[in-house]
Amino acid sequence: MSSSGENVKFYERGLVFQIERLFCLEPFDTLRVKLEANLTRSRLLSKATIIIPAGLTPDRSSLTAASITASSIDTIVLVQVLCSIPNPRSHLEYLQSLLKPGGQILLYEHVGSKDSVARTVQRIWNPVWTRCAGGCEIVRDSAEWLEELGGWEKVEVQYPVAENSASLYPHVVARFVKSAS
Repeated sequence: MSSSGENVKFYERGLVFQIERLFCLEPFDTLRVKLEANLTRSRLLSKATIIIPAGLTPDRSSLTAASITASSIDTIVLVQVLCSIPNPRSHLEYLQSLLKPGGQILLYEHVGSKDSVARTVQRIWNPVWTRCAGGCEIVRDSAEWLEELGGWEKVEVQYPVAENSASLYPHVVARFVKSAS
């Protein structure tokens, strides 16, 4: 799942990632144009890069057509996209099924606050925020939901040091490695 592709500049070809194929899912035309520009700027737009004009919906035929099937993906990168997809828990389960054994999900998301007062403010503000921000919800606990799925060999979850427990817009940075069995 891609959004505008602002994060692709961090995909260092040949260093951190050995990118053979890059699949980018983006259902919105405006963001897809930005995604293509960012992929071009980062020299990642090639025959090995497939931009799929779809999101995670119950109809997954466009993913299957691109050879995205169970146990076929090494790494899934999710950057601030889980806040706005419908039925996020079922999609996370589906994404986990796409990973090869030893494959990983890298996650950077804004999540619900752990502070009870901040969480209450988030819950009050969430309906207005959701309407104004294209369906984005500020109270989702994406990393916790992924961890609850089980089946992980390694789970690394961190919170940015610049944010405190009372933040109204906290983030999580996480890595989930699928068990080999």
